[in-house]
Amino acid sequence: MSLEFLVYSSHPVVIDERAVVAELADIGWDAAMPPTYVWIGGARETRPTPLEGLIYGWRQGSSDASHLRELVAQIPLAQPSAREHPRRRLANLTRVVGCEVRGIQFEFGPGELEEYEDVPAALRQRLARTRTQYVLRTGAGRSDVAVQFQEALWLAISKVVDGIRLDPQDGTWT
Repeated sequence: MSLEFLVYSSHPVVIDERAVVAELADIGWDAAMPPTYVWIGGARETRPTPLEGLIYGWRQGSSDASHLRELVAQIPLAQPSAREHPRRRLANLTRVVGCEVRGIQFEFGPGELEEYEDVPAALRQRLARTRTQYVLRTGAGRSDVAVQFQEALWLAISKVVDGIRLDPQDGTWT
């Protein structure tokens, strides 16, 4: 069974990955996501991308952090069937974990917020301005480190977008 955490925000769907990575660094995590390449005049260029897709994380202080970032950067360039695909190599490293992030346009419908009587009025007012929902998901069989990274990422995204967090497992809003 997958584990999801949610962030609601009035920010647009696209947020800068670098801001989230900086927030993660402040709480002890290094992170990277595969770059998105664009073709301009026949040449490949890397461009900043929206924070969406699989984000890889590991505890700060890893002696091979630059190697891990390099492996993540190679993902979009590797052939999917390659025996030594960077994704497979990362999956075999227990210190590296992944969390899927997806930002979607979202608004609460008329009267929907009234169902949340247990949510303080100030939070409900902020929720009424929601334009985006960020969903953070890890799959079944995840390690404790994966859950810790997911929680750190949840906190980092909510800080960057000034969002409201929801833990659907226990219904806690923060």
